[in-house]
Amino acid sequence: MEEGKKKIVTQVVLFIVVFAVAFFGTKYVMSGLKSGNPELEKAVAEMNKDCPKAIDSETRLDSANTFENTFQYNYTLINFTKGDPKLDLESIKKGIQASAQENLEVNPTMKSHPLQPQ
Repeated sequence: MEEGKKKIVTQVVLFIVVFAVAFFGTKYVMSGLKSGNPELEKAVAEMNKDCPKAIDSETRLDSANTFENTFQYNYTLINFTKGDPKLDLESIKKGIQASAQENLEVNPTMKSHPLQPQ
């Protein structure tokens, strides 16, 4: 086989192997992020149907996900860029956490219901 053809075949085979490892590796890692809690998984699926969604003039809810027993909200601050001197991330984080905790305490739909035996 010609040297040029060998090089191309080697590159194609290498690409296929690297792609397969990356694809299945990502799939394996991402599957480990699921919570195993059907109620949380259902809540995430329902919430993500409406995403992305504007929360206010500064905030967009992009998605939600769950891992272990944690429900994670993914927001974007739409009027700021990383490194902006006017951006106080700690203050924003505390405000969002306080709002989420209040919602958890007062919103009846946030109460956990034990799974009923089937």
